Amino acid sequence: FYVLSNESGADFELWRTLCSAVERKHWQAVALPEGVSPERLVARSDHLVLFGRYGGLRRVWVLSTGTRDTRTRETGTRNTGTREPGVSGTAPEQDAWRRVELPEEVSIVHAEDHREYQAASYRLGYSSLTTPYSVLELDLATRRLEVVKATRVLGGFRSADYGSQRLMARAPDGTEIPISLVFHKQKRRAGGNPLVLTAYGAYGYSLEPEFDAARLCLLDRGVVFAIAHVRGGGELGHSWHERGRAMRKQHTFTDFVACAEHLIDLGITRPEQLGILGESAGGLLVAAVINARPDLFAAAVADCPFVDVLSALRDPELPLTASDWLELGDPRQPDERAYITSYSPLENVEPRAYPAVYATAGLQDPRVPYWGPVKWVARLRECTTSDRPIVLEVDHEAGHWGASSRFDYFEETARKYAFLLRWLAA
Repeated sequence: FYVLSNESGADFELWRTLCSAVERKHWQAVALPEGVSPERLVARSDHLVLFGRYGGLRRVWVLSTGTRDTRTRETGTRNTGTREPGVSGTAPEQDAWRRVELPEEVSIVHAEDHREYQAASYRLGYSSLTTPYSVLELDLATRRLEVVKATRVLGGFRSADYGSQRLMARAPDGTEIPISLVFHKQKRRAGGNPLVLTAYGAYGYSLEPEFDAARLCLLDRGVVFAIAHVRGGGELGHSWHERGRAMRKQHTFTDFVACAEHLIDLGITRPEQLGILGESAGGLLVAAVINARPDLFAAAVADCPFVDVLSALRDPELPLTASDWLELGDPRQPDERAYITSYSPLENVEPRAYPAVYATAGLQDPRVPYWGPVKWVARLRECTTSDRPIVLEVDHEAGHWGASSRFDYFEETARKYAFLLRWLAA
């Protein structure tokens, strides 16, 4: 058996043991590629396929298990070559893992679910900011990839017309924050571009650099689209989440501001061309940063934003309150209540020149009750000193993720993008 376990630390480690001796005391640690946060392991008759995160991107490694003859270590110690009885060879060394070279740097792979144990190949999902979702077949022996199926995009789309880039911003505490960019090659300008920056940064969820056909309407109009992989998400493993939740939640917001400032410092955009976009916990982020730095952004879209944080966390009758105490803190504790109050968007709206704001809410939303965004918008309208609009859209039929109809979703997206284009072009 090969076992992924987080028993001994925040991130997962790989162990193995005989089928006849599965007790914990018999487990042996298997060395993993350095700097990798493992997420999933797939076993084949002669290979292990490891999916994990490296540098904030999900990658894949292959290990041949048919002719192992390397070293292992018992729990807490390294064994110098002793074979485990009844097992051919011992646990693999770090350099035995072979990384699969993907077509693009800024991309993502997904483990597909097929269970042919004797197969010499493995199919995985692949996408990037410029390449629609594809199914690739990986030859486990040679690590070569072959495209089996690719999603078609209508309207004359050519992947070669678009480019992607990976940047690193520096947070106030010195932590490097990854940024993923996508743009139209012929329409990106050296003197500054309209830019939409988005992030999520909560619950250990990773906002992946994946293809989005709806985004093409922005790119084709010269807009650069960027994803800030801020702390609170899971892009760099479990510790990345831990460093952006509860009493460290402010890291999520300061990381995002650092990414915006970095894009401006590089000359990619300017504050009057910079729009931001976030959904749910990402909407909390958007609302918090325009309180902190309204001068940095021209427009903001907050989709079902969790902005009435303090009141919601005080109400245990709401469906997510108990779980959100783990993510954001428990206001029943005085020190945690003070910390939540320091960033809760509704409590921190003050007279400022706010950017243009487009907020949404769903009347049927069980996760973020509609009255939170409504209260926030009312307070913004009362306090803003700029002449830019504060717009609220309440959908009487929608839940947390907007309209369920595919065409209604496109209409919703078009309205938000049109709002951003209006104010980023000013």
